[in-house]
Amino acid sequence: MPMRVGADGPALFCAHSLLFFSATRNEPTVAEKLQGWRRFVDGPIEAVELDCDHLEMLLPGPIARLGPALSDRLARAAADSAASAPAAGRCR
Repeated sequence: MPMRVGADGPALFCAHSLLFFSATRNEPTVAEKLQGWRRFVDGPIEAVELDCDHLEMLLPGPIARLGPALSDRLARAAADSAASAPAAGRCR
């Protein structure tokens, strides 16, 4: 994915969308985590909430939810990229 560095701060992650996995037993809230990412992402952010601590995200319970969500998102991205042009946004 292309990165663009602006004079006023960190790079903008140029993507059509972002799949974000959140361990909900850790602060901040999911909404606050997503707000923190918003300034770096040009496009929608899809959140998957995992009922675990961050350090437990790859244990059997959470990974049983993470794996299928990632697989589904990758399949949708492949289908979308074949059918559409990039969305207009801050990245060019």
